[in-house]
Amino acid sequence: MGRFCHAVILTALMLSSGCLGMLDADEGQSVVDDSTPPSIIVDHPENFAFDQPVIITGHIRENIGTSVEIIGSTSDGDVFIEATHTSKQQFRIDMGIFPSGTHQIEITGTNADGLQDIETIMVTVLAPPEEPVAISAYPSVLYVEGGDAPIARAKIIHSSLNTCTGLWVDDLDHDIPVAISGDIASALLPSVDSSFNGTFTISCGSNEISTATTTVYVFVFTEQNDDLDGDGIPDDSDRCVESSIAFTSSLSNDLDG
Repeated sequence: MGRFCHAVILTALMLSSGCLGMLDADEGQSVVDDSTPPSIIVDHPENFAFDQPVIITGHIRENIGTSVEIIGSTSDGDVFIEATHTSKQQFRIDMGIFPSGTHQIEITGTNADGLQDIETIMVTVLAPPEEPVAISAYPSVLYVEGGDAPIARAKIIHSSLNTCTGLWVDDLDHDIPVAISGDIASALLPSVDSSFNGTFTISCGSNEISTATTTVYVFVFTEQNDDLDGDGIPDDSDRCVESSIAFTSSLSNDLDG
């Protein structure tokens, strides 16, 4: 009976002093906040075609009982897209069409308490397909005087001209690297004294390399040449003095004499 009275008195003293309140407060502080950051999983994307939208998908790892906002953005901040939730935990982000190359994208998940999870991925957008290179002699017949050092030229058609390289090879055993400026390829030839054929070989491509060739005929004028097209018919009797430009002339097929 005496112990019971002592317990009642002790309890009354603790209540009056606020000690029990302190214990309650301590117990309240020991309760851990159950709000945790969201955990997002981003699906590994495949390469995207040059005209294909970059679409990122993924899911929230666990159901944390609160809504999670998912944002996709580029590292430079130029693109900032909110995800569409395809289910409570699945999401999809249509980032739009990106230029060719490799891009860094950040996927940020933010819950109602402002806690975040940020995942960074790299995506690759393929370059558009390239058409094969095409070239044409410019001009196809180059007339020069004996002893001159002519420049042969060709016109290039390709979407990536900065990738083009070339070589000139001719009947005189010249192998000359080609200079390319814009869409024009040129080869500075050494001094020549006789006519010959030369060939441009041009290769272009950033993804797939294609190659094309074209021939230039270098015609050297001489004082003794009285048969310009070399068909055996003297020029003063030949109605098609330059027929070799269009076809190989001979007595059998040069009907105009």
